[in-house]
Amino acid sequence: MNRKYFFRSLSFSIFSFLSLALLSSAHGPLSAKEFPDFATYSQASFDKAQKDGKLVAVNFHASWCGNCKNQAYQLGEIMKETDEFKDLIILHADFDDTKDLQKKMGVKKRTQILLFKNNKEVGRIKKGTKDAILKKLRAASSS
Repeated sequence: MNRKYFFRSLSFSIFSFLSLALLSSAHGPLSAKEFPDFATYSQASFDKAQKDGKLVAVNFHASWCGNCKNQAYQLGEIMKETDEFKDLIILHADFDDTKDLQKKMGVKKRTQILLFKNNKEVGRIKKGTKDAILKKLRAASSS
């Protein structure tokens, strides 16, 4: 391996790792106090929201995952900044504890938000930025 290429790759890897670590610690763990509209997934709460005709976001996350924290943080920020999605129900499903649910919903990786309306999946967000999440939410709301 070329020495110049090796050090360039190593530098990029270290930078990426430190950026992710900094991002994860900046947002810290998500709490119900920080985002009171986030609830833990239960089949009963999901069914009730669907029966009421609400848009439901099922957020698959892992407490140890930096990308998951960032995506949930971005979703929370959207909820704080706009009333556009005031009827959106956000349900968190822990990736490590919901294997049956993941199989049922076709979730293979963490950091996914599935959007449901009228008992149908109307969108899927994977590793979204704030703008990407907003775009998907708007598309799902209008479906």
